[in-house]
Amino acid sequence: MTANWCAAMVELMATRRILLTLADTRCPFGCQYCFAEFSQYERPLTLEDVEHTPNLLEDADVIYPACDVDLFATRRPLDILRRTAALGRSISVSTKATLSHQLVTKLAEVAQELESRERILKVGISISTKYSCGRIEPRAANYSARIENLRLLRRAAIPNCLVLKPLLFDVPVEEYCEIISDVAGLTECILIGDEYLDISNPRISPGTATQRAVTWVVNKPSWPVSSAPGHAERIQMCAEGLGLRVFESDLAVMAALKDSRTAEMSLSTA
Repeated sequence: MTANWCAAMVELMATRRILLTLADTRCPFGCQYCFAEFSQYERPLTLEDVEHTPNLLEDADVIYPACDVDLFATRRPLDILRRTAALGRSISVSTKATLSHQLVTKLAEVAQELESRERILKVGISISTKYSCGRIEPRAANYSARIENLRLLRRAAIPNCLVLKPLLFDVPVEEYCEIISDVAGLTECILIGDEYLDISNPRISPGTATQRAVTWVVNKPSWPVSSAPGHAERIQMCAEGLGLRVFESDLAVMAALKDSRTAEMSLSTA
């Protein structure tokens, strides 16, 4: 291990994130695997909570303003992002919605404002399937629109990543490799992760699942989780073959993108 790698890991371990929700808001997309609809799920604090009680953000480096709602499916996403940016932390969001040119232009303004304070806005584009969006994610944007989202974010120089999380047991690894090939050149980072299951109504047989502590949920409960054998390893091989980096932690993605932006700024001012 290099000294730089060790230093980066120490910094990552010290990073704290805070996951928030939006009061009285639910995601409209109806994804079959959505953890926010699980019987055991407990919604976290709201953005209003931390605005009214700023000490809740003590030591937090990254804010997820809408961890269980698609921010860009709400009526006023820019207002929420600007309010979150005013809290002075980096911001991570993920979406399956269609992003317009006008919206991305406004997002670039928020990203530039944060960058001036040595923070970043990262927008993850979530794609769980190429060929079954209408069945698995019935009211989300179609596949082509999500690829276009990445293209728009790239052109606007907004830090972004492809979110292959969760990796679904019933989506072939070859399909994931096709997705990765389609986004090559549009992003540099891929986030992957296993699929958590609803205790009361799992999508697949509980006999194929293991138990795992869910550290990002209130009280850190243990949930069943499904791992597709060999998917993660083969996906990493596909990605690395195209020059992309694979992460199993969003905080690691944030750290990598922040380092990349810092390096780009240093080169531009040299």
